[in-house]
Amino acid sequence: SPDAAYGWSGYAFYLITGSGFDQNYYYGIRRYPYSTDLSKNPLTFKDIDPGQALAHKGVPLSPLFSPFDPRSADEVHNQGEVWCVTLWEMHANLVHKYGWAIGNELTLQLTTDGMKLTPALPNFLQARDAILVADTIDNGGANVTEIWNAFAKRGMGYSATSPDGSTTAGVHEAYDVPIVSSVKVSLEQYLVFGGNGNGII
Repeated sequence: SPDAAYGWSGYAFYLITGSGFDQNYYYGIRRYPYSTDLSKNPLTFKDIDPGQALAHKGVPLSPLFSPFDPRSADEVHNQGEVWCVTLWEMHANLVHKYGWAIGNELTLQLTTDGMKLTPALPNFLQARDAILVADTIDNGGANVTEIWNAFAKRGMGYSATSPDGSTTAGVHEAYDVPIVSSVKVSLEQYLVFGGNGNGII
């Protein structure tokens, strides 16, 4: 089920380092399980910024990360949790649209193709946009609504802003989506020069 909760590395972290931690199959090694349910994983874009990260009172936090410390928001794994739960939202949307086999494969393809289209040291929004461009190239933009809805749910909507990829301080969340039918993605900036010279990745 794309809507269930999944712990990352649950088996390996049973009783980790003698801590007595036995909630490994719910939390795994992360602060929250990966889930589309905000009452199980509440992380949004602002949670990568130490100046804005929230404790999310009422949502159980892994004992491995308790008490909550906003200063660790920009630690690479903590940032990665926000990125991964957003990709999980996209995965769920695509699985609901196409079924598990096609939706799962499409998620992997768009994410991989998006990585090839991002600039060096991208911020989250540049990486989001690269996935949208990947869908435009691969599928004629057939899934932009599902992709936008996933990112917007986690605070990376159309009006969100971000500093460059060297920092997470100063991100600005937004939960809006564009009117997709009127958005034109310019592919010129992603044309490839070199290779056999045909401009195709």
